[in-house]
Amino acid sequence: MLAEIFSFKKILPVLVFFGLATALYFNFNDWSTYHSYFYNMTTIDNFSIVFSSLLIGAVIMWLLMAGSYYRDENKITDHLAIICFALVGGILMTSYTNLMMLFVGIETISISMYVLAASDKVSLRSNEAGLKYFLMGAFATGLLLFGIALIYGCTASFDLGVIAGYVSAGNLPQMFYVGLILILSGMFFKAGVIPFHWWTPDVYQGAPTAITAFMATVVKAAAFASFFRLFQMSFAGVAGWWIEILIIVSAVTMIFGNLMAVSQTSLKRLFAYSSIAHAGYMLMAIIACNDMGARSLILYAYAYSAASIGAFAFLIILINQLQTDHQDALKGLAYSNPLLAIFLAVILISLAGIPPTAGFFAKYYLFTTLISQGYVGLVIIAVLSSLIGVYFYLRPIIFMFQHSNVETKLKISQSSLAFFALVTLIIVILGFMPQLIIEII
Repeated sequence: MLAEIFSFKKILPVLVFFGLATALYFNFNDWSTYHSYFYNMTTIDNFSIVFSSLLIGAVIMWLLMAGSYYRDENKITDHLAIICFALVGGILMTSYTNLMMLFVGIETISISMYVLAASDKVSLRSNEAGLKYFLMGAFATGLLLFGIALIYGCTASFDLGVIAGYVSAGNLPQMFYVGLILILSGMFFKAGVIPFHWWTPDVYQGAPTAITAFMATVVKAAAFASFFRLFQMSFAGVAGWWIEILIIVSAVTMIFGNLMAVSQTSLKRLFAYSSIAHAGYMLMAIIACNDMGARSLILYAYAYSAASIGAFAFLIILINQLQTDHQDALKGLAYSNPLLAIFLAVILISLAGIPPTAGFFAKYYLFTTLISQGYVGLVIIAVLSSLIGVYFYLRPIIFMFQHSNVETKLKISQSSLAFFALVTLIIVILGFMPQLIIEII
């Protein structure tokens, strides 16, 4: 509001950047402490600090990546404000200890994303994406809220600790399990897993590419942090009941996401289906439901977010300059822009889970965690689906190294190359030193 009144919109991205950096600094000030706020409705612990740092860091990277998106807009203040509102919702989703605060966080981030998905007013696809996201999101929110109401009806509390005590006492009524199924359904939609995944490809493709990048990183990381926190803290006592559901959903999601991505020629749609597959992998960490599961989820979220930010940054450049996201547009890129091709290859290799990148060690640690708990069958399915993923992630790399009569030539600024170098460095460092994340909590 002040930027609009006093006309300092040009420096607003800089102010937001330093504001986020300050928030990141104060976030780590609470390390190894335990604080409760808002009448014990939110709790700051190491788990929430690590995920909040991921969300804030991802938004900082998003600011660096999406400069062309928000600097050319007449209403830069609106876009940056909504992005910050969405971040606040995501942080609430990582630190809540009360179901009402979870709902507030989900609604804050969801309403922000409904607006941003439809923010390209002249694009029919963007308007369609916003409408689809809103209608399906409202339906999923209704399921989640109804489930919360039923759980409250059984336990007479929204507090996760009280609910956990009620679960451990046993003799749970049928209404409790109905509420649990409804909450699962709502969380499945927010995470973008089967059978509540149908919005993902259309919304990812229709929304502005910069907003798609935000959805694939900040929104997805916040969704899985809240998912893990809720089921570990409140419903671990009936884990034997809901884990069976998650095993099936995880397996089907991984297989479906990877198989659908194989047939895509649009890079944006390919990343949309691959995000569904990655959601299936992250569900495996929730199945573990212990400290090792928390560590594997954190490492996976960091590795996936870093690679996705880099992938969508490249898509923004490709679409802006060539008005296409078809894989054929990559032909000859390795010869016209060799450095950019190397950076993109590392990003895709990490998403595929090939060593020595962060994506490989994230999957490795996740699979070993599940094997140690006896879920060998699910790990075998995950490995086989990962092999499918290797195929469609390597295909764009092959296109880049193909000679063509019309080679792809992209104008890349030094700042963009520095951004891709930073993303690649993060991927490589986490690949060689995954313990920086695994041993942090």
